Amino acid sequence: PRQADILVVTGPVTKQSLPRVLRAISQAPDPKCIVSVGSCPQSGNVFKGSYSVAGPLSKYVHVDVDIAGCSPKPEAIIDGLATAMGILRAKKAGTHPADQGIDHRPLTEVIEELEAEQAKEEKK
Repeated sequence: PRQADILVVTGPVTKQSLPRVLRAISQAPDPKCIVSVGSCPQSGNVFKGSYSVAGPLSKYVHVDVDIAGCSPKPEAIIDGLATAMGILRAKKAGTHPADQGIDHRPLTEVIEELEAEQAKEEKK
């Protein structure tokens, strides 16, 4: 991920995978664009409410493009990735509104909190 401009997340975000996903996102250089493909990373879909699902990806990190569907149509994926490329171009030019004046919480803090929470649950 250290050379990725666009990161694509598919599948449900589980409690076990969440720190790894966030670490991969934090290792990608800025500017970057995060794409959520399908209903699972957006809401948990049929896995919503499961003991192992952490919730939607957008709860933990800003998602630039949501591609809806279970599973999304190929045309929707292509359109979503094209949109992500446009957003990335705007971010590189400094004209994307999401990057102006917003103080994002560092992902390293979120990862440390999640790992501490998991360690606490494992002790139980």
